[in-house]
Amino acid sequence: MRRFGTVVAVAAIGFFTAATASAAPDVTGQYHVENSSETWTVTSCGVDCVDVNSSGGHNRHLHLNDSRWVSVPFVGSVHCPVDNSEAAAEMTTTVNEGFTEYNDHTIRVIGTCENGYSFIGQAPDVSGVLVKQS
Repeated sequence: MRRFGTVVAVAAIGFFTAATASAAPDVTGQYHVENSSETWTVTSCGVDCVDVNSSGGHNRHLHLNDSRWVSVPFVGSVHCPVDNSEAAAEMTTTVNEGFTEYNDHTIRVIGTCENGYSFIGQAPDVSGVLVKQS
């Protein structure tokens, strides 16, 4: 009996060690959005959860899912090519696990440009590179 208990204890230690080794990388810190003046401050909100406070004003709440950080939908904006204004849009953000690349995906545009231009039938996405500041 004593031998069985030892085997179970060793197996449990191995399981918890393996689970800890596969935990998400620490991505907290400050990031510069390449080709932009925007910066992201990333803080932990729990296990596999981060909050992004953006100097651009569009904050995000992301969870690690299938080796990608995926945000809950938020109201952001899309650039209007006709008059350089911004239109409100419902969006999600996906970031790779190492927090070096992102994609802002437009679910739907919920506003219009200043001149009335509409994005009906379009879903403009924006991708970019994140550089962690030391």
